[in-house]
Amino acid sequence: MLIAGERRWRAAHLAGMEKVPVRVLEANDQQVAEMALVENIQRQDLTPLEEARAFQAMLDSGYTKEELAQKLGFKQVWRIDERLSLLSLAFKFQEAMVQGIISPSQAFEMSRLASVDDQEVVFRKIRAGELATYNHLRRFVTALVEAKKQTALFVLPKKEDLEVVARWEKTLDAVTGLIVKSFAPDDCRVLAQVYQGNTHVNLEKIDLIIKHLILVKKAMLECASRQEVIRLNG
Repeated sequence: MLIAGERRWRAAHLAGMEKVPVRVLEANDQQVAEMALVENIQRQDLTPLEEARAFQAMLDSGYTKEELAQKLGFKQVWRIDERLSLLSLAFKFQEAMVQGIISPSQAFEMSRLASVDDQEVVFRKIRAGELATYNHLRRFVTALVEAKKQTALFVLPKKEDLEVVARWEKTLDAVTGLIVKSFAPDDCRVLAQVYQGNTHVNLEKIDLIIKHLILVKKAMLECASRQEVIRLNG
């Protein structure tokens, strides 16, 4: 019985080879099935969905996720969970991934949603170009997931919370105005040529400003995603 290597055998036949190297071993029916599955999973041209189905077949045969990960040489069990999540996608979205209409990463994010209607919402926004980057997609899907966990997305803000927002907006206006008024378009080029100050310290200060601006931008984008979910849910 040929357990694994059918394509290699066919290639050898087409090449006119009369002898090929083989491994002969004894195995029961379960071992034969497991070896065939592992061989199939390790094919380089296997699609993510085919991998997911093969993983599920291995689990159904009695493997644990940890054993399967070890068998396949995966250091993290989450790689098994990631593939298996694709099986929770509606069939039409599985087909969309196979046909290349959505990418595997987009499909993984959509599979986090249990509701087919929610998957449909995300699919339409992807097709419309409204979730252009992975981070935008991730934030929007997370907002949908969280919306299902609680009755209200937002609690009434505290007075001190509103004060933080007001302080941030005033600071942003002040800093933006200062930078716009203080530097002409060519100033940065001139600074690069003649600046003699403590460059290292000033670079650290700029990095610190950028770090905090990134955190603020992330928070505001997450807020925008939640607001969009609220709008969609009416």
